[in-house]
Amino acid sequence: MWGLDIDKERISQLKNKGYNVIYDDVQKFENLKKLNKKFDVIVAGEIIEHLENPGLFLDKVKEFLKEDGILIITTPNMLSLRFIIRHTLFGQESPFWKNRDDEIRYGHVIGFSKMLLENLLLRKGYKILEIRYTIKDEYSGVKGNIEKLISKIFPRFSPNLIVICKIK
Repeated sequence: MWGLDIDKERISQLKNKGYNVIYDDVQKFENLKKLNKKFDVIVAGEIIEHLENPGLFLDKVKEFLKEDGILIITTPNMLSLRFIIRHTLFGQESPFWKNRDDEIRYGHVIGFSKMLLENLLLRKGYKILEIRYTIKDEYSGVKGNIEKLISKIFPRFSPNLIVICKIK
């Protein structure tokens, strides 16, 4: 199992604990290419919303999947109840969105709904095996219980998406 990241400090910490982690930009994969490996499963957890060009990422990740390899993507759902309330009703920016003046590359630069992510994956030559809405336990008390209840009744309002796909 291998991991990659753009945070050199985190990589160093993980390597010190014995993990196989390399520094790389997921829109280039220059260092991953040097490993000359293909993988059964690639998990892109909470990555795609940070990319300037998610289509390029989806094109390039194909090089590293085995013939029947699986790509698992997780991302926030921009049509979640949380997003709708925060942005539509109150006009608030999410603290995760990239400050347009910053050079910091960690913020969200694009948002996905189920339909948008599904369309992008299909255009990029992927077969979607499963799409699920999920909820993280970020909120406790009444706020968390309301979000869980609404997400259970109306899954499309859940805060996160998980997509399992493979190359067509």
